[in-house]
Amino acid sequence: MEKSITIKVFLASPSDVCLERGYVAETVQRINAQDGRNHQPRYYLDLYRWENDLTSGWGTPQNNINTQLKPGEADIFIGILWSKFGTPTEHFGSGTEEEFEKAQNQWEATQTSPYLIFFKCIRDIPQSAANDFVKVKKFFKRMQRKITWITYHDDTGFKDKIYNQLIYYCNALVKKHNIINNHKYDFLKTKNVGITKIYTQEQNSDRNNDKIDFLNNDEGDIYLLAHSGNSYLNPGDSYPRPDEKQGLFFQHILKRIQATSSKIQVILLNPYSLEARKIYFAENFSNLRNGISEIELDLLEKGKNYKRFIKCLEGIELLKERLRENNISEDRLEVRICNTATDGTILIGKYRLFYEPYLSARFLDRLRKGLNIFEVQVDNLLGKDCSNIIYHYNSICEACNDHKICERNLYKTISEQFLLLWYTSIPLSEYRTQIHKYKEDFNKCHPDLFEYQIVQLHDSWFAFDPLIGCTGRCTYCFLSPHGWENTTPKQIIPIEHLRSDPNIEIIYSKLHNYSFYKQYHNVSGVYSQKIAKVPISIGNKTDMMRNIDILKQFLSHHAKTQNRQSIVLITKQPIPIDLIEIMSNASCYFYIFNSISFLGREYEPNVLDYDERIKSAKIIKDYINKHRINNVFMIHYWRPVTDIAISNDVDIKKCIYKVKDIYDCSVIAGLKITPDMHKFIKNDRNHKLHTYLERKGMFNYRNIDQEGYELFYPKPDTIVNIAKESKYELYLHTSCAISYLQNKADYNGSMFRNDICPPYSYCPSSQLAICHDLKTNWRIEDNIQAILLTLRVKKENIIDNADCVEIINESVYQEDLTFLTHLIGKPVVSKAIRLSLVWPSGNQWYYWKKYGH
Repeated sequence: MEKSITIKVFLASPSDVCLERGYVAETVQRINAQDGRNHQPRYYLDLYRWENDLTSGWGTPQNNINTQLKPGEADIFIGILWSKFGTPTEHFGSGTEEEFEKAQNQWEATQTSPYLIFFKCIRDIPQSAANDFVKVKKFFKRMQRKITWITYHDDTGFKDKIYNQLIYYCNALVKKHNIINNHKYDFLKTKNVGITKIYTQEQNSDRNNDKIDFLNNDEGDIYLLAHSGNSYLNPGDSYPRPDEKQGLFFQHILKRIQATSSKIQVILLNPYSLEARKIYFAENFSNLRNGISEIELDLLEKGKNYKRFIKCLEGIELLKERLRENNISEDRLEVRICNTATDGTILIGKYRLFYEPYLSARFLDRLRKGLNIFEVQVDNLLGKDCSNIIYHYNSICEACNDHKICERNLYKTISEQFLLLWYTSIPLSEYRTQIHKYKEDFNKCHPDLFEYQIVQLHDSWFAFDPLIGCTGRCTYCFLSPHGWENTTPKQIIPIEHLRSDPNIEIIYSKLHNYSFYKQYHNVSGVYSQKIAKVPISIGNKTDMMRNIDILKQFLSHHAKTQNRQSIVLITKQPIPIDLIEIMSNASCYFYIFNSISFLGREYEPNVLDYDERIKSAKIIKDYINKHRINNVFMIHYWRPVTDIAISNDVDIKKCIYKVKDIYDCSVIAGLKITPDMHKFIKNDRNHKLHTYLERKGMFNYRNIDQEGYELFYPKPDTIVNIAKESKYELYLHTSCAISYLQNKADYNGSMFRNDICPPYSYCPSSQLAICHDLKTNWRIEDNIQAILLTLRVKKENIIDNADCVEIINESVYQEDLTFLTHLIGKPVVSKAIRLSLVWPSGNQWYYWKKYGH
């Protein structure tokens, strides 16, 4: 008879949900009698709860629960909370909290078990439990980012949900059990190539003990390949006092050097290599919002990996010092530095080795937990030294006289990697004399890594950024959290390529060779008519009017090439007339977004007063009208939309009437808040803005934490109503304004959403009719080929909803989605977005909020 699979279930809760505890027991019995018995293979739920399974003994009840029932070792952990928090224990607010923590810690350590099911009762709280409920609320608040709660109100709801949850996780556990069992024979096969042990995360201590045994007892020389060698060569904080506690394996390496005649050869990663840059990026991924290009040399040297490397160099010197003290040649310890990627740690001895592959994307997990994914111990099938460690095809191994053994000897294959890197690395002494060169090379190659950031495809345009940085010091600037605010603009393309007219083509080569730009221009048929709709926005991470010489040069070249792609400029600065003259000679359209938010100098310290900028804008508009320039449009851009303006004695109605006769239309935008932006606004220099926003209730901390993004539109209806009264076009989206001026349907597909068009904006009836015509006649059949070719997804994974085209069961780059939206005119969105330097589009956020992220 086939043995059934036992699944351990632990139930944690205070006494106020005793009925629910009974329902869990009933559900377990029901599953065991029906679902578990009829399943192939069979499974049996073993429920652990203190009222039935706790035996008497010394110690507190909670200590006995932790010892006998072990909540952290269950396969499924069920937690239930309502009004009571439970009895305090020695270290926690209650026994339930302690059990929650142990289960949570076990899951974080393994990422596999136990499966966690948390229930939150939302019935009214009894008056008698009001005081205790305060503790429950604090617990909910503290755990809101760690735990996903299943809410229930009545008995029926709870019974259905606990049954469905248990069945779901039982099926998952049985499937996992089958996979493990089905691969047992495969593991036996791995022994044929020399793998004798596979260590997973929960076996980290076993792995470490085996390595200590290896360092203390194995014969022959030792070879080590690592990033920094932190576990092996870091002497710990006690350096240089060797009599105190050292690093994890340091003392064993020291002992081996002093007690044996074996040599130790070490390869470490150059901390100024591109691989080290990747490690630094992994260490700081949540803080580096704009990718690898943010990593400067001084930042790299402040990183954890670099500091570990320096500490390991100290350890190497300490080891050599011990060799000298014992009259042993320093040549016994040889260290080399490589610039090539080290894909894992390799520790090699005569008869066995240890190999741990790296995942830099979870680099900190590997350091904190000691083992990120797995490590293998590999025995040398030959059982003796290989005189020819690199295997040559069709040649005979001089040690074993049988190349077939070499072919399947994984020990030899992995050892080859060490040897190849050894001969392509340099001695530590040479590295020390060449550090200045490596630093110089690091900085030289740095601009190259900016290139993939020079062009990006965003919601409304191709963002082209040859410069980054601004000296405007506006308190709400999105550049601020990244350190680009109040900085001299940095030339991403070398300045010598920008200042001579013949070399301006290099800028164009960056733009025109960008994959999405090339793809966009390679489309044919009906899509080729849409190319001119999506403009190029120059200088999104600076104010190009502050870099006027470079801007004029770029636009002059753009005019000479007869490029018909529209251009967008966003500026707070006055616009010079000679720039308008350059634009008037071009064969394309220009959209100047003149940012005037009617804020005081305390919010925009390094720009002219808004009245002066409006006067300047009027002069430019009069010049455009006088010379009948029909390819230059001026758009009033209003950010942030707040009634801060009222505190400066400026009435919103007056604001509208100041701009309506100058600009072709207005775009209002809210203040974008991310966790980093929130911290920046909160600092002393921005305390007035922070106080104002906080008083208006604009900081929703939970949403900031979960989404990292919010739009605030305080009283937008007031502005829209005033615009409507004066018959002045006003939009919530930049693409709407551009489409209106192009007299075409919105190429960003915003008209499919119900939060952009009237009554949220004021759009003339003629433009509404154009967009309505596209919506009415849009068909998935006409666009399916473009979607399939661009995304390479299966046809069945494309769903045509009323307000978007949804991609399911696939993860897609945001730029792919935006590219398709521009081509087909309807928002293309996905539940899963791959890592990209382009933030989710407005359409994507709308979709997430409507359909659930």
